[in-house]
Amino acid sequence: MAKRGNPEADAQRAIVRDLHLELLPPYIVHCSVNEAGKASRTAQAILQGMGFSDLLLLGPARLVLFLEVKSRTGQPSEDQLTFRDDVKAFGWPYEIVRTSQEAISAAVAHGFRTRIKGALP
Repeated sequence: MAKRGNPEADAQRAIVRDLHLELLPPYIVHCSVNEAGKASRTAQAILQGMGFSDLLLLGPARLVLFLEVKSRTGQPSEDQLTFRDDVKAFGWPYEIVRTSQEAISAAVAHGFRTRIKGALP
């Protein structure tokens, strides 16, 4: 996968790709905007102002997982921390991930099934 000079966006693309390779359907991966360009910068600014997570995994039987993708050294903003606290207060799982393995492990830990037999969180 080609890198585009934004470590967080590169990580997000790799995580989405690997979730699609590893998760067992049915599931939905919703991606928030995390790209360059005038229109997407505007959309990203709106979402960052709301603090919404980068990825939202949805599965059967109300299975939900909010994932915030960070680069190796990235830290969540105050808005993102507030959003995390609200999500958790509502009883939904929220994880900060930096790699595909962390995202897949979080998904398994929260009830999503993988194609890998015997996968552990």
